[in-house]
Amino acid sequence: MNNDTNLTEGIALSSMVHALVNDLGWIPHSLESIAEKLNELGISDNEIIDTLVDSKKSIQNSLIILSNQLKFFRTLQNLEDTETSFIQVNPVIQECLKSFVENKKLNRQDVFKLNLAKNLPSVKINKQALILSLSNLIDNAVQAIRDKTDNAQIEIKSYLEGDFVVIDVVDNGVGIPQELREKIFNVGLSTKASGHGLGLWLSRNLMTKYGASLSFISNKRKTIFRIQLIKGELTKINSKKRKVLIVEDELQWQRIIRKSLIENEFEVYSATEIENAISLIKAENFDVALLDLNLGKGINGLEIARIVREYNPEALIMMISAFIDVTSMKEAFDIGVDNFISKGDISITGLLSQIDEGLLK
Repeated sequence: MNNDTNLTEGIALSSMVHALVNDLGWIPHSLESIAEKLNELGISDNEIIDTLVDSKKSIQNSLIILSNQLKFFRTLQNLEDTETSFIQVNPVIQECLKSFVENKKLNRQDVFKLNLAKNLPSVKINKQALILSLSNLIDNAVQAIRDKTDNAQIEIKSYLEGDFVVIDVVDNGVGIPQELREKIFNVGLSTKASGHGLGLWLSRNLMTKYGASLSFISNKRKTIFRIQLIKGELTKINSKKRKVLIVEDELQWQRIIRKSLIENEFEVYSATEIENAISLIKAENFDVALLDLNLGKGINGLEIARIVREYNPEALIMMISAFIDVTSMKEAFDIGVDNFISKGDISITGLLSQIDEGLLK
């Protein structure tokens, strides 16, 4: 593939990659068999043996790269069958971060910092394309700080800039070498030994395909990869009298959320005490549960989340908290919580959009 290869051509080439993987798959085993046979015959020429071992390692590495490329091409094929829709970017960012936490792709989870603007308009894009592109950028950031021993940080920001909703993925790693900057989006370019060289190429092509853009700024102190998405219109909530449970000990927050949900034709139940919440959970079949993470008196909202998941396996569970830390997020996702909402970023419009999107899954 050359640098002008587009997504359609990439999909067409997937069958060639698949054939290459099949054709090369037998070679490492054959080289190993030759080395064993030479040893049985008493031939101990170190140069020949070393050449066979090096060849085996080289081909195995090539197979890993080709296999990763094939996975990307198959992802492209799946994306071809999905449509664009109006979405909120903050839940997508949280979903991507959730994947990194759950899959333990970075041991030092405290390096992640979220700085998400509230009241952002929705954008029209293929959601899976945005998830894939953003995940690639986060993965690159993780690689950039992996060997950094002090003050490593990855910041993910969202904000409104003119007619664009912007997502920045910022790392304080070593930066992109000057000689690679002009070709960083080229197909096949990778700084990792087993890299497939498709991540950034694919991310930029996907964003371009759906009317967005991907760019970067890099120096020796930090690198910023920036996705710019044209702002769209908000989707209209169609609640069909869905049942919502609010468990929140701050009455002002509870009243604001309750009032807005009722105005949007949800059937709303609320509680401030854990005992009342449990009684409601056992009595009603809730579609949505909005749970405060810290209910005071030493009560953790995650305890209620466990009970909701037990009695309402299909319910959409969203945690609300003034402070969101990665440790709590991991525990929540293990329980089955679907999303987190920061009280500092909360907006009724954004909340309704997230509920709407969650119920459609």
